[in-house]
Amino acid sequence: EGGLTALHHAAFAGYEPLCRRLLELRADPDRKTEYGFTAVMAAVQSRHVGLLATLMQHGASVNARADLDGRTALHLGAAAGDLDICQALLTGAADPSIKDRKGKLPADKARDNNHEEVARLLELRLS
Repeated sequence: EGGLTALHHAAFAGYEPLCRRLLELRADPDRKTEYGFTAVMAAVQSRHVGLLATLMQHGASVNARADLDGRTALHLGAAAGDLDICQALLTGAADPSIKDRKGKLPADKARDNNHEEVARLLELRLS
């Protein structure tokens, strides 16, 4: 339903061993749901930071755009104020200069939600 795959479900739940096995069986880490969510975005939204490395090791894009707002995983992590998630995404080459459809950077999303530490981290990566 909604285009969710077994990998999406496992990523939302944080089942890293299952995600790893599905990826070994060639599950597409960049397959999007009907709302544009990837497994990386599922892991970010559910705050499973350890799972991000596994997904990235299997070629998952950290810069894919999601939903009608054109947000990336970094926008989602920044809006939630999750410093660990944002650092993991940046380590995986997430681009903090990508704007969503409203012209907002991930740092803007962090600041909009009063997550100053995350906003500063992202702004440092812009310079």
